[in-house]
Amino acid sequence: MVQIPDRLTLGDVELIIRDGAKPTLTTYVSKLTGNNKYFRQMVDRADAYLPIVERVFQEEGLPEDFKYLVIQESSLVSHLISTSNAVGYWQFKKETATEMGLRVDQEVDERMNIVSSSRSAAKYLKRHNCYMQNWPYALLAYYAGLGGAKALIDPTKIGSKTLEIDENTHWYILKFVAHKIAFEPHLYRNTSSPNLRIQEYTECENKSLEQLATETNYPMDQLQFYNRWILNGFVPGDKDYTLILPIKAEDGVIYDSPVYVKAAPPVEKLDPWRDKIFFGLIEKPVTQPEPVVLANGKTEVPVFFDWNGIKAIQAKPGDNSSKLALLAGISREEFLEYNDLRIFDPIVTGEVYYTDHKKRKAKIPFHTVQRGETLWEVAQRYGLKMNSLMAKNRMPRPEKLKPGRVLWMRHSRPEDEAIKYELVPEIPKMEMIARNQVIIPANSQTSIAPKPIPVSLNQIETTAKAVLGNDTLTVEIPESANEESVADNGEIEIVPEEPKTVQPARSAPVILASNSVAANAEAIQASTKAAPIQKTIVMPVSVNGEVDVFPGMTWYQISRHYKKPLDSLMNWNTGISRELKIGNKIRVERKSTEILELNKTEKAINIADGFINYEVKQGDSSYSIARKFGMKIDRFLLINQKEDAALRIGDQVKVDLSK
Repeated sequence: MVQIPDRLTLGDVELIIRDGAKPTLTTYVSKLTGNNKYFRQMVDRADAYLPIVERVFQEEGLPEDFKYLVIQESSLVSHLISTSNAVGYWQFKKETATEMGLRVDQEVDERMNIVSSSRSAAKYLKRHNCYMQNWPYALLAYYAGLGGAKALIDPTKIGSKTLEIDENTHWYILKFVAHKIAFEPHLYRNTSSPNLRIQEYTECENKSLEQLATETNYPMDQLQFYNRWILNGFVPGDKDYTLILPIKAEDGVIYDSPVYVKAAPPVEKLDPWRDKIFFGLIEKPVTQPEPVVLANGKTEVPVFFDWNGIKAIQAKPGDNSSKLALLAGISREEFLEYNDLRIFDPIVTGEVYYTDHKKRKAKIPFHTVQRGETLWEVAQRYGLKMNSLMAKNRMPRPEKLKPGRVLWMRHSRPEDEAIKYELVPEIPKMEMIARNQVIIPANSQTSIAPKPIPVSLNQIETTAKAVLGNDTLTVEIPESANEESVADNGEIEIVPEEPKTVQPARSAPVILASNSVAANAEAIQASTKAAPIQKTIVMPVSVNGEVDVFPGMTWYQISRHYKKPLDSLMNWNTGISRELKIGNKIRVERKSTEILELNKTEKAINIADGFINYEVKQGDSSYSIARKFGMKIDRFLLINQKEDAALRIGDQVKVDLSK
């Protein structure tokens, strides 16, 4: 059940949410959080990228609350292109981007750089606020422009520190509020090792991707995949740039590099707790219970523990929240509540989960945060309710914990006492590690055996998908934060440029001993004797408005080269799949017969023929209007002589009533 608060803050402005706005906000929040798989993906992505955004905003003096706008604008997808050719994390058009100091040319497009674009977004919002003196109105100006926003605001509220949110509030502000409500409670509380961690690397000017791959000991295809702002394989030296280097540990695959802290294997002995003592918190087994009949008809005897004075159960491979709840004799909802879990949080093998309420006070007074620890892990470790832990440390919302922070565990930190930090030991960095994936058996209970592991060097596309997922990402967020960015048809379809394939000097696999520095170094040296082959794709000249697909061509490249919106290309090529095949004919211009048909149609349009004019209203889009009047989107665009689906409030469009 979605809970809409009565008040929120945006910077120094208090938002008073009236009952008239709550049904719309409830709908927006439900659409964001309704699909557990998508929402978990978005929370993981936000946990990785938002710390960078927060740091930039702090440096620029912008309220941290605006970090939710980057989720609203692009779902934190760097290469998202709107139907109006707005690009990147913050959906800047080229003119605005260059005005705000971003470089956009054939070599670099900083709109796809999270650091650079976030800094420009902060400056853009602050500039609007200089006039509005009201952060919500500055937010509206980000969408509509300063001139457009002036026509949408209440002039008497300029400079006001309170603003009512009701049914008449602009949809863009409502969607921002919905994103804040949806994501704020879920950030920085990963219940296991995060799927994605991001590191910034600044020593990258005047270097090629090949040089950076060698320097960072990181696969070049992954540098390209996560740094799409580098368009021609070289970082120029005209200004400071920041390279993004991801670490992802999932399904037993660990990507690592000397510039990273080494990830610990995600496996643990099934029964590790008997040897663990935390400040005198010693577990002891509970009396053996009776067997429980599972949903599949099999029986299982659960093993319970007295952990922090609370009855608990240990997760085994294959367990999920429903099964653990059944074994404990409680409902799934109770199990999730007792453990401060969200419905999409994974169950970690070997972890101990509580089967009764946690406590409001821990048995120790303080805890010093270690590197990589999350709020959830600390609360779970001491059997403390997460809300109690936050309250004792004066956290209005979950935070990403900084190493060394001293958390209060029994009493609340006094209001006049500053947060304290202690030194925590640095984790040693690796001297050398293979530049390829190291496979850790998912069911292993010991360290990696010292025998060589075969690693193929030409698994570029597989590696890329293992880190980010499919390079064509379809997420089930039914409505976009920006009507120009995403169609209202219930999907965001992102068609990126695929990672360039780098062929090794020889085709035979290289055997890397993951526990041998010397063997790894020797193997890497042998595999990189020949310089990587950089493929240059020459785009063909269109013939009668069509081009043939050559090896390596993508929708993204076609859209950029022929300067046609992806939306138009998809409409003109409805029979072509998202994955292009060599020999496909792609239409890059509207058919001449369609233009003739359009001209004839325009001459005959009138009410008697079944056409009427329709004025675009707030919340309308080309897709929603076409659905409303039973039209196909391509016919709607054809009749209205539109190459893309962009609309503005007040536009007059023609709709077909003959259906």
